[in-house]
Amino acid sequence: MKINEQPSQEILATLQEALDNDHSARLRDLWVPMNPLYIVAEEAGVPLGIASICRIGGGAELYKLYVVPPHREKGIG
Repeated sequence: MKINEQPSQEILATLQEALDNDHSARLRDLWVPMNPLYIVAEEAGVPLGIASICRIGGGAELYKLYVVPPHREKGIG
């Protein structure tokens, strides 16, 4: 598994599409309004999950975490 700290808009859109089709997810969207850092887990170029981290003051906060359904419960999150 590879961790991508600078995912392209295409990768983010692919993950949002997976989220749109995931009726068990409690998230509506992956986008974060506050200067986010998106970190994507990928394998063989396929995005498996994403974390949105927001910089707040001198620290950071995990804002959203999403793993595509077929890859859940594998320690990706």
